[in-house]
Amino acid sequence: MNSKVTQVIYFAVQNLYIVVVPHHKSRAIGIYSDKFELKTFSQEPDVNQLIKHLQQNYPGALII
Repeated sequence: MNSKVTQVIYFAVQNLYIVVVPHHKSRAIGIYSDKFELKTFSQEPDVNQLIKHLQQNYPGALII
């Protein structure tokens, strides 16, 4: 039997700092908490795509 375990981390008490560095056809995105660099990646310049990513991966966080 195959089973999948999903772990959800709730970020309700944490601030997230989002750094966006524009490039010609993409954006470099950095996501930081008060203590850690959480993730860096690049994406197309679409704010809705970024918002969706933040809501799915960092539920409850205060985005600064």
